[in-house]
Amino acid sequence: MKCNDFWLFLIPGIPEVAGVIALSLALGAVPLRWGRIIPAGVVLAILFYVIRISPGVPLFTHMVVGLLILVLIIAHTTKVPLSKSFIIVFTSMALLAILEYLITELFLWISRLSIEALCSNNLLWLFSGLFQAFLMILAAIITTKYIKPDREAWKL
Repeated sequence: MKCNDFWLFLIPGIPEVAGVIALSLALGAVPLRWGRIIPAGVVLAILFYVIRISPGVPLFTHMVVGLLILVLIIAHTTKVPLSKSFIIVFTSMALLAILEYLITELFLWISRLSIEALCSNNLLWLFSGLFQAFLMILAAIITTKYIKPDREAWKL
């Protein structure tokens, strides 16, 4: 594990995961408590990184594990039922995947770089990830304007 890889994953990864958590909660009509969302984003992003770099672990396993863990956390700490928790977390992760694809394609089109060149340009790679994270968090905040949070939705 190179230190550089660790930070390249975590700097955009933490806000991306926090955005997935926030959007999932917003879709579940749970108030956004950033004091809980940010630490959970840090822990899950580090866990995803450890899973991702583990030898012999298939590609995207960290996403499946993340989905299941987040579903269980939301179902356990809020009044969102398990089935709805799965749907909202899956929806949030699907939006992140779509944004990642679209933003990467946009960066490639604007910069005229190859995917290899984009991946090797640390600054552009970080910026694209942070842009996705910003959009996820913005989507969560906007969602709370349309799906009113239930003040009693948190169990803890």
